Amino acid sequence: DIETLTQHTDDIISDYMGRMKLKPTEEEILHCYMAGIGTTKIADLLGIQNSTVWRRRHRIQMKYCKYIDPNMESWL
Repeated sequence: DIETLTQHTDDIISDYMGRMKLKPTEEEILHCYMAGIGTTKIADLLGIQNSTVWRRRHRIQMKYCKYIDPNMESWL
């Protein structure tokens, strides 16, 4: 059922985030992206510059490659 699927997905996301060793600021950015919020809106919401959002997103991607899927590194 949908509740079981949703819980399973939430568990996977939590596991990934724990393994990626994200800083609180990176988690904040990731949650915004996962909610479908764009870079400019994230910057406005958090009171930071677009370049800061991009830099944190890049660090999240690098940590994903390092801790979750090393094969993805060639895509960055």
